[in-house]
Amino acid sequence: MILKILDPPLPNNFDPGQGASKEISAIKSGDLLSINRGIRPAPIFDFTAQDDGSYWLWMRDLSDGVQPPWDGDQYIETARHVGQFNNLWTEQDCPKGDWITTDMSTDRRASVSQSTGHPSGQGSVGVDGGSLAGAGVTWVQSEANEIEEYESQIFAAYIEGLRDSGWCDDKSEVRLTYLSRFVTYILFFPLITLVTNLPEHRRKEFFRRRLSVDDRTVVDQVS
Repeated sequence: MILKILDPPLPNNFDPGQGASKEISAIKSGDLLSINRGIRPAPIFDFTAQDDGSYWLWMRDLSDGVQPPWDGDQYIETARHVGQFNNLWTEQDCPKGDWITTDMSTDRRASVSQSTGHPSGQGSVGVDGGSLAGAGVTWVQSEANEIEEYESQIFAAYIEGLRDSGWCDDKSEVRLTYLSRFVTYILFFPLITLVTNLPEHRRKEFFRRRLSVDDRTVVDQVS
């Protein structure tokens, strides 16, 4: 068991649309408890408010589970789960809490998902699969290599998950949306290079830890 302390008053140095407040709202909603297969949150044993405005979250220790860096098999299995997740709730019954972003406004790739609209869900079918594969490219070199080698299998597993969830449309449209999302992570590389070479930037240390290499190697890998 581990203790996670959620403190909303603390400044969020990354995405202003994320952070402790959203996580607290999600837990309070109870909607996470209905996620019972594939990708799901760690079991929570206790969740209590403290006098200082923070929350103490006692949850299962997952340090004995799959750890980074991921290999191709892990990405493939997760892609299948991501596809299956699309049918967890019907459009009418999906959670409506303030912890859910319905306009994609907190996503730097919002213009991509909005330009390929789909009548159901919070975003286009294919966006979540593309995010999974694309984000893997922006971590350590070993994971980028895994994505390069297994990308087609990752997409196939994502489609398989969609089929499992009842989806039966043309996968070519999903492929377009998936790749549109994927490529925005490639376009993100120049920003990583810029940030790691600036004397001071609020995300400099974040990217250094994320890539686990020195600044010169970041430039070489991104190139």
